Amino acid sequence: MNDQIQNTLDKRPGQAVRKGIPRTPALVMLLVGGTLVVFYVVLEMLSVGRLGLPLDDSWIHLQFAKSLAEGDGLSYRPGRLVPGTTAPLWTALLALGEWLPLSPIVWAKLLGVGFTLLAASELYRLGVLYGLSSRLATLAAVTFLACDPVLFAAVSGMEISLFMAASLLGMRLHVEATEFDSREAGALSLGVLALATLARPEGALLLVLAFAERCIGPGIVGTTLRLRRRSRRGVGWGVLAAAVCVVPVASFSWWVSGSGLPSTFSVKTDEVHRYYPIARDLWRTAEVLFRPLPVALFLVGAGTVALLARLAASARTSLLPVAWLLGLPMAYSALAAPGQLMPLGNFGRYVFPLAPMIVLLGVLGLQPLVDRWGGLRLGSTRFVVWPWLFALFLLPTLNGAVAGGGRYALNVANVEDSDVAVARWIRDNLPPDAVLGTQDIGAIGYFCENPIVDLVGIVNPEVLPYIKGDLMGTHPTRLGGLMEFIRARDVDFVVVFPESYGGMTALESVVPGWQIVHEIEIERNITMAGSRLVVALTPWSSYRRQP
Repeated sequence: MNDQIQNTLDKRPGQAVRKGIPRTPALVMLLVGGTLVVFYVVLEMLSVGRLGLPLDDSWIHLQFAKSLAEGDGLSYRPGRLVPGTTAPLWTALLALGEWLPLSPIVWAKLLGVGFTLLAASELYRLGVLYGLSSRLATLAAVTFLACDPVLFAAVSGMEISLFMAASLLGMRLHVEATEFDSREAGALSLGVLALATLARPEGALLLVLAFAERCIGPGIVGTTLRLRRRSRRGVGWGVLAAAVCVVPVASFSWWVSGSGLPSTFSVKTDEVHRYYPIARDLWRTAEVLFRPLPVALFLVGAGTVALLARLAASARTSLLPVAWLLGLPMAYSALAAPGQLMPLGNFGRYVFPLAPMIVLLGVLGLQPLVDRWGGLRLGSTRFVVWPWLFALFLLPTLNGAVAGGGRYALNVANVEDSDVAVARWIRDNLPPDAVLGTQDIGAIGYFCENPIVDLVGIVNPEVLPYIKGDLMGTHPTRLGGLMEFIRARDVDFVVVFPESYGGMTALESVVPGWQIVHEIEIERNITMAGSRLVVALTPWSSYRRQP
């Protein structure tokens, strides 16, 4: 087997990768990706009658972008800079849409679809670098495009597609630098991966893994996996490019909040609690990605073995896809508080960027089967088997995409029926100077001009000690501390899902006298923090004394 791999390595497809993607694979990717995106958008339109967004977080991005386009910088309300966005590069790209004759939602979706297609093309090229035929590399790209989490990301208005495109581009350049000892690719790879950290902060882990492998890469001596020094051509320029990308943003966060990390980091977790993964957390990651990619996930082990065999045949092979696939869940597991589940985000979206790695390793694991069983001859009859293998690999993912389209449309409907609807009601019925304490700040922040106190802590991180129980006030509960916090900030109305706080009865037990002025019941809720959203006048609000 090593001789076969070595023969492949001797004909490394470097020039083919540099020339780009052949016309037929490119057209197949456009056809599949475009058809599925249209399918998702049509379901969305049928569900709510207009374009929408499936998460309140998508509206948070649009509000940050609007503030940036209006000259207020990275602020949520004019006059106060906050490190609340985990994706400043995505925010900047969305801000461009504020100057275009397009709906911000349309612009966000166009960006997402464009970056998804770019990610698919980079996955194709990465597969070719690892020795996949054009046919198998096309299968990888098409499976990626048919993956439900990828389609969700493409039309969600979220930064996930940008992160996948940047990380795959940086990874492809990194592998190219490793395979061909290219100075230019080595420098560019670290710079592009640094840009990826401006789309998702966990990209810093991928950047560190790539830097480490460029300096001391894996090698196989006999049957032992060892670390050995590698050529560091281009690493110095790459580190400089990465610093130019990362240092200004980290400095901004430090200047504003005293931490180089966005405030969302403190919202999701406290600190590193352990330095080893928990099997339960790794299993949860597998559960998120098994539904859309069952066959690929099953073949990941075989793909990893194929990469190790390639490494045994040539020291110039990168194991970065395997390191990233294992390293990200392990890092999340380390961030989980004792006794709590690791943070995965809505629907597991924090691990969606691992989907291309599962597809790549799955196709690498499929390759020996295609090579051996691609065509069978029984007597004088030859049977072509590889299309059936391709169908077995792809069809479960396509089936998941069809089901995912319905879930996505319901996600959009849930957000439209709750956060967007209540934002429009507030805009039309409450005084514009009334201070709002909100659990979801996205749509309310975007549609309303009212001052906002964020009860979660993304744009008001000073609330976090109360939420986490470090400051509980005079009432010996976290809820009591939170009530003292919003009272000290003269909040007039709270907009919350009462289920998150134990119901309105729990609020009354801490501070009596709440008055519900508007409420919404959310049908078939699978997205929001509760099925009932209320606007309640606080017991201390000055608006109680007005006629």
